[in-house]
Amino acid sequence: PSFIRGDTNADGVLDIRDAFYHMLAHRIAEGSPYYPPCLDAADFDDSGEISLGDLLALLDYLYQGGPPPPPPFPDCGPDPTEDPLGCASFPPCEPGFLVMGLDSPGLVAATGETVRLRAEPVVGGTTIRVPVSLTSGRSLAAFEFTVRFDPAILRFTGLERLGAEAEGLEYLATAVAGERDEIRIGGVVDLTLSRPWRSGETLLGALLFETVRADRLDGAAIDVPDGIYVGADGAAARIAGQGTVLSYRGETLLGEIPASLGLHLSNPMRAGAAILLEIPAAGAVSAEIFNVRGQKIRTLLAGDRPAGAYELTWDGRTESGQDVVPGIYYLRVKSETSGITRKITLVR
Repeated sequence: PSFIRGDTNADGVLDIRDAFYHMLAHRIAEGSPYYPPCLDAADFDDSGEISLGDLLALLDYLYQGGPPPPPPFPDCGPDPTEDPLGCASFPPCEPGFLVMGLDSPGLVAATGETVRLRAEPVVGGTTIRVPVSLTSGRSLAAFEFTVRFDPAILRFTGLERLGAEAEGLEYLATAVAGERDEIRIGGVVDLTLSRPWRSGETLLGALLFETVRADRLDGAAIDVPDGIYVGADGAAARIAGQGTVLSYRGETLLGEIPASLGLHLSNPMRAGAAILLEIPAAGAVSAEIFNVRGQKIRTLLAGDRPAGAYELTWDGRTESGQDVVPGIYYLRVKSETSGITRKITLVR
């Protein structure tokens, strides 16, 4: 029958799910519900056998700008070369097949959940570090998500793997030039690991950016749309993206150079309300939230900044992303020469 080369799981789309099925093909027996239904489609390089080279070639194509697979691709067609693999069935080439992409409700309906992605930018000098984590009720096997950013403001410099939790994940990323640069991050769990990946929140790593224009740090610098999550059971779910991630935690340089350190906010204040910070001279500055016990619960700003007026926001959450209870908090701002503390009455 006709097939599309590289579409290992026969869903009509080449993505991280196919890489997961490639990984499984080396570890499970024929007849398993996750065994590739069309071995010819799994033969990415058309070598006549399924090997690790097919998986690497697929990942290279998806994330590193590598060459596409040989025909038949991207349309359905017969295998132009003879080999012993064969193809039992390939539904995407049959009439009436519905492709299940990121916008398909079946991605959620099949698993009963939507996986959450959380990205929290942290600034240090001219570097923006964005730790990224996924939260799901199932063990992680593979994932893919996209990050878009404005190249006039930021330059992507790499992906940092974090601690033991990142062991066994192979990260591949590529930047696509355009009006808004875009990188796709994909990871596949090494199924040879003795310990399975746990459910719950999984820290994937941190995206690293450098500021290109320190005078243009607008709130739409980084955008994280939806992605794909594959559980250890092979079922896929949509990753609910975070949307716009506020660069410098929502900081906007307004351009005015004030005469002295200033802090202006509404009180009582709701989460997300604007906080105006005025910095009279370039240098190190910090803005931190404390509870009534004097414990720091959130950093809104930290690092060197040019002189000017900045707009900050606090979403009413701690550094770990937990909502705080309404009540009294303190915002402390410190520069190299002075400091200001303001009481905040947070209301919902």
